[in-house]
Amino acid sequence: MIMSGKAGPEEKPRQLMPKRYRFSVDRIEKADAPDGNNNRPWHRYVLVSECTEITGFCTGNSEEVQAHAHQVAEELNTRNGSAPGGWTSRQMQA
Repeated sequence: MIMSGKAGPEEKPRQLMPKRYRFSVDRIEKADAPDGNNNRPWHRYVLVSECTEITGFCTGNSEEVQAHAHQVAEELNTRNGSAPGGWTSRQMQA
């Protein structure tokens, strides 16, 4: 989307960026092992943003899975430019 308006001779139209949404950990719950082998505990985690939901599975105790889920959410936020200081190639340079 291009913003048009009263631009001076030296000004170029700015491209508007779509709003980015932050992911956060919504919930973590115990889950069955995908291969049926329950030697280690498995958990299902759900990451949410305003417009989407991502479900992941991870092995480990609840603290390990919680740390993993928060790390994944942080990485997604950095990639989509919604983390503080995050930058992606899609962002407009001033």
